[in-house]
Amino acid sequence: MANRSFKKSDKKKKCRKRDKLRSRIKNKNATRAESCRKFVLSLSTKLLTNNEILLLGKGMKFIPNPKRSNIRKQILMDFNELTRKMRCKFHYSGKKNNKHIHPLYLQSGHIPPRGNVALENYIIDTKLDISKLEVKQFRDNLSKLERKALIELKHNDSIYIYKADKNNTTVIVNKIDYIKAGTSHLNRGFSSTNYSFDPYKAYGKWPTIILYIMRYITLIHLPIVICNFFGIVMFNTHPVKPKLKTSQMSLPFICFRLVTKGKYPHLVNRTVDKNIKTCLEVRLHHYQFEIVTDSPIGLPNNSFIREVVVPSTYSTTNGSLYKARALQFSLEDEVNILSDNDWIVRLDEETVLTESSVIGIANFIHDDIYSFGQGVIIYTKEEIVCWITTLADLVRIGTDYGRYRFCFKCLHRPILGTKGSFLVVKASVELNVTFDFGVDGSLTEDCFFALKAWMRGYTCGFIEGEMWEKSPFSPKDFILQRKRWIQGHLKTLFCKTIPMRYKFGICFIVTLPFCFQYLTWSLFRLFRYQYHKLHPFYLVSLAV
Repeated sequence: MANRSFKKSDKKKKCRKRDKLRSRIKNKNATRAESCRKFVLSLSTKLLTNNEILLLGKGMKFIPNPKRSNIRKQILMDFNELTRKMRCKFHYSGKKNNKHIHPLYLQSGHIPPRGNVALENYIIDTKLDISKLEVKQFRDNLSKLERKALIELKHNDSIYIYKADKNNTTVIVNKIDYIKAGTSHLNRGFSSTNYSFDPYKAYGKWPTIILYIMRYITLIHLPIVICNFFGIVMFNTHPVKPKLKTSQMSLPFICFRLVTKGKYPHLVNRTVDKNIKTCLEVRLHHYQFEIVTDSPIGLPNNSFIREVVVPSTYSTTNGSLYKARALQFSLEDEVNILSDNDWIVRLDEETVLTESSVIGIANFIHDDIYSFGQGVIIYTKEEIVCWITTLADLVRIGTDYGRYRFCFKCLHRPILGTKGSFLVVKASVELNVTFDFGVDGSLTEDCFFALKAWMRGYTCGFIEGEMWEKSPFSPKDFILQRKRWIQGHLKTLFCKTIPMRYKFGICFIVTLPFCFQYLTWSLFRLFRYQYHKLHPFYLVSLAV
């Protein structure tokens, strides 16, 4: 009796240990099922068990290990199918058959007769090798419960399982719903006119308008793209050095006007010396470099250099600021020494003349067809101070050869504005238009001046040759420069003194920094297949 009582107690301990192990496995499977549930999207009416979720969470590319007893049999079945195809190839490959085969044609499973001796010997030897194949023991990659769930899902005809388009999620839907969706797509065809979804009813008026604006916002850049395309395609992007059309003695007086704050006197001195040497090499006679500065620089006094210091107490009639104030001071009667037939070439403090640019300016002045013109500026010829800003300014070279050249050379109108350097203007035009634009035209006085000149009937042309400049010396200066341009173009756009028909090109320039179509495309395209009609950002993803 004692021995029997001991065995009964031991059996109870074993049962409790087994139940505890089963409970632990069950809890572990439930925890794993919760982590796998994010990879399984159930759109059907079937309630999935934890084992089914664990199985589907492995993905559609998961391959269960076959049973060890069926491996040799499965290999022989696969080789028999290969044998059938090899015999069909041997008997029917050389025959011509013009019969059109439907792409959905099912194979008949025809078993051809035996082939030649070499083929049959190969088949027999391979079958003998397969029969002698040793199958090693391997570990099953599915538990018994998961394999049971696989059999149940395989024999369930009411559901359809497939992989999602954009990620590794496994989707389960009702087979009836899947067939209905496919039938609806086939009946609707590929025409977008049959798409019956009405966003106005689903999302409302204003959300739909905002979404469609974001959808078509890419078209805002179309005019700039067209101008860049024609400017690069219609003309040579590697022009040869221009040839002088006339004698240097016959040219009118040319004033190279350089505006600076006076913070970098050594830079200004070095730039003026280089430019004078370039003019001497071209044998230019009637010219002078006029430096308009807020602070004295101390340039040498000679017939080629004139320093004009803007008094700190000076103010224009309309209250112009910054560079526009200095340019307006140079046009005052007591300061200006130019006649109406003279020409002005505007430069920045780091702008370096080249022989091609001086010859291009001389030819442009000799032709005397247009009232003002502009050429190309290169930012990589001089010493590079900051590589980041220089690489960013490479885009400006493309715009010079693209949109600016197309507007100046073909349209002869500053539709997209101008730049403040390498701008050649007749003195009578500057005296007529002036730079007293007020606060609105003080940030981008070059663009404002071009639009004002266009409004008064003056035309513009393109100047051959190139000048050299340096990019901003630091990323901070680069950002401040772009900020000033954006603010100046906005002030120009909303200025009431210039009619809108002269400013429509500035609209495209202003919208460049505020167009986030690439960001919205990359962000909202994530919702395209996941939410479809249920999410309003699906309309945005359709824009591409």
